[in-house]
This record gives sequence, C-alpha cells and structure tokens, in this order.
Amino acid sequence: MLVEFAFIWLFTALGLWLVTLIVPGVNARSTGGLWLAALVLGLANSFVRPVLWVLTLPITVATFGLFALVMVLFGVAAFMLLEWWMFDSVHWIYMDHRDGNYI
Repeated sequence: MLVEFAFIWLFTALGLWLVTLIVPGVNARSTGGLWLAALVLGLANSFVRPVLWVLTLPITVATFGLFALVMVLFGVAAFMLLEWWMFDSVHWIYMDHRDGNYI
C-alpha cells in the first residue's frame, strides 16, 4: 500500500509540474512546494473520494445508476470545455460599448 501511495504521489507531482509548464499563471515556487501540494492533493483524494462515494450511494441506488451516469457525463463535458478553453479552441469576444459604438 505504501508503494502504491508513492506512485500516486509521484504521478500527482508530475502532473502538477506539467500544469506549471502548460497553464499560464500557475507557478511553483520550489520543488518542495510542488511535492507538498501533491501530498495534500493525494491525501484529500484519499479521504474525500470515499466519503463522497458513500454520501451519493443512496442516490445512485435509487436512480438505478443513472445518477452516476449523469455525473460521469457532466465530468466529461466539463473536461471538454476545459480543454477547449486551455488550447484556445473556443474564442471569446469582448465587446465594449462606448459612445454608441462597439469596440
């Protein structure tokens, strides 16, 4: 179990490092800070995910799994929107109305 946690910690730190390279405005002050953030995320994921799973289990059973399906579809849609936003596939237009003209 300790080896599995170490792998998860390593891959979380690697993912955070890649985020600092790809996403503008996300920075890590030090390698130690990156490792600490990965540890906090790993611990939160280890404790929060099972609690949320137990809390949503009655809804999932009552809807014969449709609640879980809807949540998965929502997650996929959110991921797609985030990907479009990160890679500039969706272009936002800012319009300012001054003196009756749009700039």
